Amino acid sequence: MNQMSKAIEILEKNKIKPSFIRIKILEYLMNTKTHPTAHEIYEQLKKEIPTLSKTSVYLNLNLFLKKKIIMDLKTKEEQRFDFIQYEHINFYCRICKKVFDLPIVNYIKENDIKVDEFMVEKINIYLEGVCKDCGKP
Repeated sequence: MNQMSKAIEILEKNKIKPSFIRIKILEYLMNTKTHPTAHEIYEQLKKEIPTLSKTSVYLNLNLFLKKKIIMDLKTKEEQRFDFIQYEHINFYCRICKKVFDLPIVNYIKENDIKVDEFMVEKINIYLEGVCKDCGKP
């Protein structure tokens, strides 16, 4: 199955009409590992879709967030977006501003947490510091 078919399937499964713009935004997020901002998504896609508006990008990202197709990562400076392919922890390097995915297998899982009177449905762990490249002397 190609990425476009997969994007359409994900949208339909979440009861979202698979418009051309929605498919392209989701495809872009599925294919990138950079955790782009809405502005970066807009800048990349407007090369292919000259009529694309920033409003369309923001509205669709918010819809995808609401349906839990994507997740967002709010740093001190900006909001970044990530297609949810697998459970992971996000690490933000304060020097190079890159976001890295770290496996969650060595960390906490939802079923490991027991909180009195609360049911944990989602864990969003965000680490901030200096990545290995920026930390080299």
